[in-house]
Amino acid sequence: LSDEECPAVFHVKVCQARDLIAADSNGTSDPYVRIHIGDDVKGGIRTKHLTKTLNPVWNESFELLVTQAMRPQSVTVEVFDKDLIGKDDSLGRFIIPIPSLQLRETFSGNHASALLNSKWHTFDPVPKADPSEPDNNGELELQYELVRKEKDEDDGSAALTRQQLLPGHLSWKGY
Repeated sequence: LSDEECPAVFHVKVCQARDLIAADSNGTSDPYVRIHIGDDVKGGIRTKHLTKTLNPVWNESFELLVTQAMRPQSVTVEVFDKDLIGKDDSLGRFIIPIPSLQLRETFSGNHASALLNSKWHTFDPVPKADPSEPDNNGELELQYELVRKEKDEDDGSAALTRQQLLPGHLSWKGY
């Protein structure tokens, strides 16, 4: 298969965020990050939530399988404020089009100082319900790269349903 069609693995490290919106009445938020491909929210990953901070540091690493069918789609990255009651509030989101990523033959490795792409992402603008609301100047730092997937011994069905963390990191939980 061509580089644009072959299955791949999206390696991502959620580093930190800064200047998040204060969603709670105490002037802070309880942020976590959710990352998924296309509309497959359930197949995505999520960081742990941190309490009472507008500048969280996660340093959590994940892998997401990108099947051949997913290659033309985008990775959605969204930061939420965890609420004890009701629906969690979005603090901002952005997308990374998978076709825009350079395909690598090998993974840079867990000990690389930075994966191929390391940058601060600003959140996509959203219309304000109230013009007096502050601007969303939040940013999220990610490191990521897309790597050609090695052929599996199995038929690949098990790989489609599991996300694996890199060694030395917290285990993945499905949300």
